[in-house]
Amino acid sequence: MQPIVCLHDAGSGSRDFKPITPVPPPGSRLVSFDWPGHGRSSDSNAISLEGSVRLLHALLNQLGFIQPILLGCGFGAAVAIRYSTQYPDSIRAIVACQPAGFMAPTTAARPRKPKFCLPGSVQDASQRQALRLEAVRQELQPLVAQAEASLRASKVSQQAALASLPCPVLFALSRNDRRYPIKKYLETLEPLMAKSPQHRLTVFEGSFSPIWDEPQRFAQALNGFVQAQLPPARHHHAWMLNAVDWPAENTNLWKCVHPECPAEKILPTGENPNA
Repeated sequence: MQPIVCLHDAGSGSRDFKPITPVPPPGSRLVSFDWPGHGRSSDSNAISLEGSVRLLHALLNQLGFIQPILLGCGFGAAVAIRYSTQYPDSIRAIVACQPAGFMAPTTAARPRKPKFCLPGSVQDASQRQALRLEAVRQELQPLVAQAEASLRASKVSQQAALASLPCPVLFALSRNDRRYPIKKYLETLEPLMAKSPQHRLTVFEGSFSPIWDEPQRFAQALNGFVQAQLPPARHHHAWMLNAVDWPAENTNLWKCVHPECPAEKILPTGENPNA
């Protein structure tokens, strides 16, 4: 089984990944934990970028994971990026959701205004998670401030780490995020994407988190990216649309995302093999 280690944002907890916990990519398992002082962790020591990298290294060694994939949100994504440059041969790939640390936030984040959402809907779940985080904001503010100060102090080295990423990265960005506007992300990532075709970038609707705002689409993107990184004998097919109206009208050609897999499917228009 391919381990995917989930690293949550500062001020949050391992609940960041609840929407995708029931649907891990085939052949993999999700492993999550809480940073010190967060969630179920009783340790209230200071949190910093370098300290979190050391903690992650000790944890991966203790668990005996060989080339895990790191899935990080915000501060957790910053830790994953720094970790990959310090231990370049120890991880297989990174999934970075709204990564923090390599550019300054535009303004202080403001809580989203509560709005009516259909009970049980994706929007309702996203809104309730945002309200949960707002409820614990004051209690966790000292830790959040420590994490943010650490990121500010490490901005130059984090930008260097971003420019020299040794492993493939899927950047998952929210289109309407106010703290880190999509335009800033794209300006920063465009040079990297141009020279490093192994990286991927996907923009998701919403302003809170790709995982919560579009959980089904995020799970599909995660699965496709993960399967493309695995050794050929260990991957499971994940499908990408390759040609429309081929080989005949109203049929489409789909190919497996793995660069070494020749598998393909011909399906009627409207059918998605990833659904």
